Amino acid sequence: DYERVIEILKEKNEIPLEERIRFAKKAILYTAYYDSLIYKFFSEKLPFEFDDKIVLSGKKIYDLRYGENPHQKGAVYSFFVSNLNILHGKTLSYNNLLDIETAFSLTSEFEEPACAIIKHTSPCGVACGESIEEAFERAYLSDPISAFGGIVGINKKCTKNLAEEIREYYLEAVVAPDFEEEALNILKEKKNLRILKIDFKNYNYHFRECMGLILYQEKDLKTSIPSEWELVSWRKPKEEEIEDLLFAWKVVKYVKSNAIVIAKARRTIGIGGGQASRVGAVEIAINKARSFGLEISGGVLASDAFFPFRDSIKIAGENGIVAIVAPSGSVRDKEVIEEAEAQGISLFFTKERHFRH
Repeated sequence: DYERVIEILKEKNEIPLEERIRFAKKAILYTAYYDSLIYKFFSEKLPFEFDDKIVLSGKKIYDLRYGENPHQKGAVYSFFVSNLNILHGKTLSYNNLLDIETAFSLTSEFEEPACAIIKHTSPCGVACGESIEEAFERAYLSDPISAFGGIVGINKKCTKNLAEEIREYYLEAVVAPDFEEEALNILKEKKNLRILKIDFKNYNYHFRECMGLILYQEKDLKTSIPSEWELVSWRKPKEEEIEDLLFAWKVVKYVKSNAIVIAKARRTIGIGGGQASRVGAVEIAINKARSFGLEISGGVLASDAFFPFRDSIKIAGENGIVAIVAPSGSVRDKEVIEEAEAQGISLFFTKERHFRH
């Protein structure tokens, strides 16, 4: 800014107040940012705690074309070490980044090959497979209409065969831990397709602005396993049903509340989310499965929170659902259990809830 100061002095023989404020702001920003990095360095040496005051040290990466909508301005800042490497395609939008975070967080829940297709921060199709190619195909066919223009996340290296398959569809982005060189060349033929390499590491904390406040919480990284659940109905589930329940339980964490996931053979066949009533989410999930000719009978269901009434269980049973996992805690838990037993459903209660807003 020296040249600017000299220019102003030559022109006006003094520095106007507005310019002095601008220079002061810039200087303080530099020193405050430096101090915040020191604070961050010491904080990382100690066990985490919610301090009385917090300092965020962010550095702008780039300006967005716009925010969530075209009339909103936006920019991207880095507050932590980013594990995102953009290999190809247009600049990522505000909405792209939110979908990408959901895609890699969800698929990182699985050890086996897994694929998630995300639209508006919610999964529309998720599947596991013997190979990553099979996982993608099964996920896409879970809801091919919603998958149009979606974000594809996988938890294994993207192969040449998978790239050739992805090339046939209109998708916004592909997110993977790595890419075969041939796969990368194939995907780059689609000039607008965003290709992202990401290290599957979940940060432990989450920030959100709300009415001038910052909400600061631990991320929802806990996923209980079947041995921690309580079977509260008489029917004992088959081993493959328990596997499907765990699959659905992992997925339902990433669906907007109220959230319901119906799964079969480690694949979503119906997802209902963002509903004000739980029974409404159940009905949407069932109707989704039917609309694509997917067989519900023998499937399982996961709910992100407890069932307030028995109606959801009744509808699930009448449509062939054989096992359900959900948190307990409703004043009508007893009625819910009675309905599960009447429908011949294996009902597991968990001690954790997975609201997502």
